[in-house]
Amino acid sequence: QIQGACLFRVTRDADMNVDEERDEDFIAAMEEVLENRKSGFPVRLETQGNMETASRLREMLSLSPAGHFHLKGPLNLKSFFHLVFLPGFDHLRTPSPVPKPARELARNDDIWETLKNRDVLLHHPYETYTPVIRMVEEASDDPATIAIKMTLYRTSGDSPIVSALIRAAERGVQVTVLVELKARFDENANIGWAERLEKAGAIVVYGLAVLKVHAKAMMVVRKEKTGIFRYVHLGTGNYNDSTATLYTDMGLMSSREDYTRDTTLLFNAITGYSSEPHLSVLTMAPFSLRRETLRLIQREEQRAGSGEEARIVAKMNALTDPEIIEALYSASQQGVKIDLNVRGICCLKPGVPGLSENIRVISIIDMFLEHT
Repeated sequence: QIQGACLFRVTRDADMNVDEERDEDFIAAMEEVLENRKSGFPVRLETQGNMETASRLREMLSLSPAGHFHLKGPLNLKSFFHLVFLPGFDHLRTPSPVPKPARELARNDDIWETLKNRDVLLHHPYETYTPVIRMVEEASDDPATIAIKMTLYRTSGDSPIVSALIRAAERGVQVTVLVELKARFDENANIGWAERLEKAGAIVVYGLAVLKVHAKAMMVVRKEKTGIFRYVHLGTGNYNDSTATLYTDMGLMSSREDYTRDTTLLFNAITGYSSEPHLSVLTMAPFSLRRETLRLIQREEQRAGSGEEARIVAKMNALTDPEIIEALYSASQQGVKIDLNVRGICCLKPGVPGLSENIRVISIIDMFLEHT
């Protein structure tokens, strides 16, 4: 006999524990962990309906009352998402902006000659993502290409970028791809891409032990009439043509010697050929990014202390690092004007007299996800 009913949703612990140095077959170990995730430890229970039944369910899951949320509204707001695309309501929608062509790189321009003459800075989705796809596809099909190196963190389901890498590997180009298998909730997709790339003949590296590789970088090496030339793309966004229309990101395409040298050292470090790289223009975590950030904050603090104009404008995903927060407080107390654009978690308290009255924090919530 049914005594009661309720709708419920269980959130389980998604953390994974893989010993990357012990497990010889990392992919097999990851697949086992992903399978076990389905029965991970419950951390939250959301319910709607009969409270007595919901409480019994909480007890069965061994959850404390603090982990139980009994809701009056719908459990899954995502179920309403399809309403956005119902026909007949275009007059209620904000039109999506059409990405503009990159001014420095027209469709019929020779991409390699253009990059020899100048850098190209792209701001997505306001500018089209096509030049990035073009760079990979043209490199993959060009007989002059010797090697392509790339990091893959998250990519689209039918990625033209990965398809181009597979083509290049199949025709003998030295393709090296770091596929980060620990990209949360994209692990299964990345395992699939890694296996396809390996089958095509690419060298696939599965990230670093202990560290997650979050850098987004690509390098193309070409043998041209006057010598060997390197070209790089460095960006804030994943190599994902789908999210490139939804996330704000910036990407730099260049053939500058200092950028290409540092990018080579970056790939050497993350593919296991060297230890801490000594970079000249780029900064790499966890080796030097925090140190360089602190140096720049302290430089502005010293300028303010000397009576010079001092300003900090920064945009970030989150601000939780205690040492950087303390450095910003100290700079504020010296009179440095600080504007922070923080998308997510921010542990700094702005506007506190005597501590942070010179700090302003905003978070942009708009049509696009702020990812730059």
